[in-house]
Order: sequence, then structure tokens, then C-alpha cells
Amino acid sequence: PVLADTASRIASSHVRNMGTIGGNLAHNLVGSDPPATLIALGAEIRASSTRGKRTIPASEFFTGFMETVLQPDELLTEVRIPPLVPGSAVVYLKHTVRAVDPALVGVALLAVRNAHSGSWSEVRIGVSGVSEAPLRLRSAEDVLRGRQPDEATIREAAKLAMDEVDPMTDAHGSADYRRKMTGVILGRAVRQLLMRSQTEAR
Repeated sequence: PVLADTASRIASSHVRNMGTIGGNLAHNLVGSDPPATLIALGAEIRASSTRGKRTIPASEFFTGFMETVLQPDELLTEVRIPPLVPGSAVVYLKHTVRAVDPALVGVALLAVRNAHSGSWSEVRIGVSGVSEAPLRLRSAEDVLRGRQPDEATIREAAKLAMDEVDPMTDAHGSADYRRKMTGVILGRAVRQLLMRSQTEAR
């Protein structure tokens, strides 16, 4: 479901009807929505050329401003998403000026809940719009992993997330604003998954 939700947030219906997931990833526009979600889902990207094929983790595919690891003779041919393990929950939250705009901050959070302890046994966080390229927030993941996050943990993860990103300033928002909103949106994502797990446990 998170893939459909993420896709529904991309620009307008006109753009969605014309575009492709491969084109979106290869173009690597700052603030694009799918990269964050695919990073959180642990997706892999297949690149093909006359030299052969190779598979790249989504978290290593994006290298800079509108740049990827694709070579001039390579074509993006597949996106592979592993099935979710039991106890998984995923959410993508986007903060932007207008719904049709790229994300000022896009945060995708995957958490795997241990049914016995209630702690999060696995956590992956993908973000877009807050650095030259989409990235995985590993320090924030480490704080949330192995715990059932409380408010202190959420604040710690949010602070680390703000430290990990390297946002730019443009007409839509300053680097400082984007950095602060990274922590805010991550906090909202964590609380949303916690609320969802509490509802499902009833």
C-alpha cells in the first residue's frame, strides 16, 4: 500500500500518467517521492548494458544532484522490491508547499515490530529533498532499532536525522528550515507507526 500512496503524491495526475518509475529514478530530481520509499523498502535496481547486468541497492543508486550510478551505456530495466516480513509497517510522509511540488522533506519509514516484546527489530529510513541525493538515515535507524520508541527516543532520532542531512536553500525553503522539518516529519512518521501498531494490537 505504501507504494500506491507514494505514487499518488507525485506531481499531478497528468505527470503520473506520462511518467514511469524507471524514468523517475534515473532522472533523480531533488525532492522526488519514490526514492525515499524504495530505500526504506530495501529495493534493488537492475541496470543493463551490452556488457551485462548489475544490481544496485536503492540506497546506493543516487549519487548527487540529478546524478546516479548509471553509466552512459546502461539502461534501468528493473526495480525489485522484497516482500515485507511479518510485523512490518511502512509509511511515507511528505512536506511541501503545494501538493504537486517535489518534497521539501520526504520521509519513508519501515519498522518491523517484534510481536513478543513490542520493540522494533528492524528499521529503515529513506529521505528525499534534504540533500543533493536521496539517502538512508542510518544513525537515526540505530537509535530506533531494538526499542519500542518513546518520546525521548523519538527526539534523539530526530536530532540525529537533522545532523545526517545536508539540505540546500532555494526559493521554497532554507537549508535550516528543511533540516528542522526533517526531524519533525520523522517524528510524525514514528508516532504514526506506533499508533498503527497499538490499534492493530487491540
